[in-house]
Amino acid sequence: MKNFWILIITATLLSLPYRSSSSTERFRLLDTGNGLFNNQVRFLTQMEDGKILVCTEGMFNVYNGNSFEPLVCDLTYTVPLGMHNICTSYDGGNGLLWAKDFYRLYLINTRTGRFCHDIKERFEAARLTEVFNDFILDHDRNAWIITESGKLYRYDWKNPAEQVYEPRAEEKSRGIRVKEVMQAGPFHLIFLNTGRMLVWEEKSRRIVGEDSTVATPSPSEYFRTAWLQADKEHLLISVSHTEGYLYLYNIYTREWKEILKGRAINDIKKCKDGCFWLGGNQTLIKLSPRFELLQETHRLELTGNETVTDFIMSVLVDDRQGLWLGLSSSGILRAVPPGKYMEYYINEEVAHEEGRMIRSLCPYDGRYLLVGTMGGIYLFDTARKNYQAFHSGFGHLFCTDIKRDRDGAFWCSTRQGLYKIQGNRVERADQTLLPGIPSETVRFSLPLSDGCILVCMDLKDLYLCQPKKGQALRLNEDFPELNRSRAMSFAIEIKPGQLIIGGQNGLFGYEIARRKLQRLAWIVPWERYSTKYNCAYAEGRSVWIGTQNGLICHDFRTKETLRLSTENGLPNNCIQGIAADAKGDLWVSTSNGIGRINRNADGTFSIARLDGKDGVQYGEMMEQSITAMPDGHVYVGGLNGITDIPPQATDYGHESLRPTLVGLRVMNHPINNEGTFHNRQLLPEGLSYTRHLHLKYNENFIEMKFSALNYDAPQHTHYRYRLEGVDKTWNLSSEPTGVCTAIYTSLTPGTYTLQVQAAMGSTSWGTTAEWQITVEPPLWKTWWAYAIYLIAALTLLYYIIELYIADKRSRMMAEQENLKRQKEQHLDELKFRFFTNISHELRTPLTLIITPLELLIRKAGDSSLKNDLEKILGNAVKNLEEPNLVAVFVGLILGLTLGSIPVSIPGISLPVKLGLAGGPIIVGILIGTFGPRLHMITYTTYSANLMLRALGLSMYLACLGLEAGTHFFETVMRPEGALWLLLGFLLTFVPVVLLGIFALRILRIDFGSVAGMLCGSMANPMALNYANDTIEGDNPSVSYATVYPLCMFLRVIIIQVMLMIFL
Repeated sequence: MKNFWILIITATLLSLPYRSSSSTERFRLLDTGNGLFNNQVRFLTQMEDGKILVCTEGMFNVYNGNSFEPLVCDLTYTVPLGMHNICTSYDGGNGLLWAKDFYRLYLINTRTGRFCHDIKERFEAARLTEVFNDFILDHDRNAWIITESGKLYRYDWKNPAEQVYEPRAEEKSRGIRVKEVMQAGPFHLIFLNTGRMLVWEEKSRRIVGEDSTVATPSPSEYFRTAWLQADKEHLLISVSHTEGYLYLYNIYTREWKEILKGRAINDIKKCKDGCFWLGGNQTLIKLSPRFELLQETHRLELTGNETVTDFIMSVLVDDRQGLWLGLSSSGILRAVPPGKYMEYYINEEVAHEEGRMIRSLCPYDGRYLLVGTMGGIYLFDTARKNYQAFHSGFGHLFCTDIKRDRDGAFWCSTRQGLYKIQGNRVERADQTLLPGIPSETVRFSLPLSDGCILVCMDLKDLYLCQPKKGQALRLNEDFPELNRSRAMSFAIEIKPGQLIIGGQNGLFGYEIARRKLQRLAWIVPWERYSTKYNCAYAEGRSVWIGTQNGLICHDFRTKETLRLSTENGLPNNCIQGIAADAKGDLWVSTSNGIGRINRNADGTFSIARLDGKDGVQYGEMMEQSITAMPDGHVYVGGLNGITDIPPQATDYGHESLRPTLVGLRVMNHPINNEGTFHNRQLLPEGLSYTRHLHLKYNENFIEMKFSALNYDAPQHTHYRYRLEGVDKTWNLSSEPTGVCTAIYTSLTPGTYTLQVQAAMGSTSWGTTAEWQITVEPPLWKTWWAYAIYLIAALTLLYYIIELYIADKRSRMMAEQENLKRQKEQHLDELKFRFFTNISHELRTPLTLIITPLELLIRKAGDSSLKNDLEKILGNAVKNLEEPNLVAVFVGLILGLTLGSIPVSIPGISLPVKLGLAGGPIIVGILIGTFGPRLHMITYTTYSANLMLRALGLSMYLACLGLEAGTHFFETVMRPEGALWLLLGFLLTFVPVVLLGIFALRILRIDFGSVAGMLCGSMANPMALNYANDTIEGDNPSVSYATVYPLCMFLRVIIIQVMLMIFL
């Protein structure tokens, strides 16, 4: 009967809800050290892109898995709120998030990461003139607005706001007002600050009832509610005023069921498994799907064996079911998934530090570990996680190594000798137990498969003890090369009778039967990295060797050797210990962290790392102090105790990670959440939703940051990325921050595709995320610029072809003209001979006349007769031999006089002069036109005309050179000299080409006339001279004489007018 009651009591105790004062979860603390604006968290929510939005006192923060970025708001685009005491957020749909703190209402576009500037305009249709006191958004996204006077309005964003409730005058005088509105199916529950509840029906649009179950007589400024729809029929409602209660409320029966009492709850969230998390004042509560208390925590356990106690203001369960807690003054806590955080246990049984250094670990049975330290030998209970002394006489031993033989006996190597533990029997190895070895310091021992034991004495003296034969062979005597090592580190048996011995200056193979020792040849090529060998592990056909600089694996069957290092993912290159777990995965301890090595099906290796962020003790792990237990746990000894690694520590599941853009810099300029760069909108959709970047040609230096938002273990997130068109292979990235940074410089114009993949630990790569990056070409490299280049090239080609055809045609015409000219020249020669003969015939009579006249003049006495004869004689001589140059010089004098006469033009302050060029041109035209009518003799011979023209041209060019040559070279050599030459060339060449093409192709003017016209317009007699020498006929001269006067006149007048206008 007594046993029956004991059984009943035990069953009753086991059925009671589990409660604890400290949490079973471990949390990672995120605070101002991670970039949080301050540690006073008001609420947490997850945005559509997976990032965490945190509202702290006075600032919004966005968490990207590594750090917090401020979300700065212009308070102009907010709605002020009156006095209320609930800070929260509401989903507004289409990426919009309504958020309120103690002072204001905000509207955030989570897709762009920006605050909406039209928040006030959204309330215009409500037609409310009162100041808002509070704002609530229900599940149907209708707004419930509490005004300063206490009125409650319902607003559907289209029609004017509908008044739902107004407190009576007596209620206003007592300070009673609405505090919360909860949507419950077809009803809305309106809570007043007294706890009285009004029921508003959606269908009838009126209050259909009230409930005072949780009401108090008087209102309270500290009245708070937190609620959550638990299922289709029930709400979980927390009411806090003088005392906190948690109720289960039935929507349809309106029944209340008390769940908890005496807890002030601030937030409630539900997990996918149906459980509920409740955050309250210095308490974290977990309820089952049946609303039973599963856990209540007052001290939250942090990674690093610390705790925190604070008010939990907000609870968040993210899309991966991760638990977040927002604390009122301590920051944010993120729960570490079970088994993902390692614990290390310090030996509290010793008072000095040496006893905490774990030198050796060896499984004692399925539960205990035999632990060798610098201060004794202990048992470690893997279930209770504590140490206990193994033997009263072992407290003083400096244990360096523990091995187990085939009979189950343990051999403990210490500085005080070698000890053997067989069951409850402990004995020290002496000449009786191991004949032939001295009882001195033992560095390590190795029990062999044939019952022998290899013992390393002091630092490097190796003894092969054969207890059955009663003898010990000192290998150093037979193999003096062993003495070259400063110390031996380990020995392993890879096959029966075959050993590998490693030390600080070599790796040797020893065959017991043949008594043969040799340096291993396959290790020699790798000794360029290190010759200090710390540990080894044999598995099947392979052996793993841990060195001071990398991990080496040799396959005896294929004779292949490879080396793994930090470049392959190891946490550190100094390998201290190697062991295999129950699944066959290899674990290595290093000087800074632990790695798990998994051999893939394709023969490659994947490595998962664990370090201080995972709970692994900081500091160096001890040599060969690593072992695995049958339950899958791996234990590693270090300077500060034993680190316990559970089987699921590196089991990251098969969740596919997809990177998202969390940071962008262009030309080393950070792009903020507004997405502006140099006053232009670079990111119209914000960072997370941007898939195409448009950059200018001088914005080709970019830095992009990506995060897979792996909140569970960001330090184990690996990335690879490549930019198609730039990278030929994938770039690997594995940062402790969990954020990948891709930098590209000097991108040439074009469109690129950036591909990024992420993986957790050693899992396969996840979904590929892609971004298009377009670098626009400069103006001169745009498609339409190339089109212009093509058109210009085709036009030039067409013009060249046309010139070629015209040249061929002109050559044919020239040949015809040459034949014609030869005929005309022959005819002219005939004419010249004829006129010469005629001239001779005329000149001879004149000569005959002149001679008598001269005699008559000398003999004539009458003066009048003499004058008449002289006139006749003079005119005859003049007509035959002397040109009349008087008219030329008279014209020059009159032209210079006319050019110096000022001419006033209306509207211009200064008079205009024709100048040295304009005056003579006008007078020349007038004399040429009216001279013959006035009987002016202007005849000059052809040779005299040519002489005057050549003399004038030479004087013109000489004067021009003298005037321009004084400062010619220093002007041209100035920085702007080349520009002036270019402008002069363009001003001369472009109009000539355009007008030439126009005159030739459109107006169909012959080439000679066009050449003379262009020479005259440019006042270029040198070009005219060349044209006259090249082109047959007088067309260049005629067109030159026609165009030159007018153009010269216009040049003189226009230049003076421009100088007077602009100077």
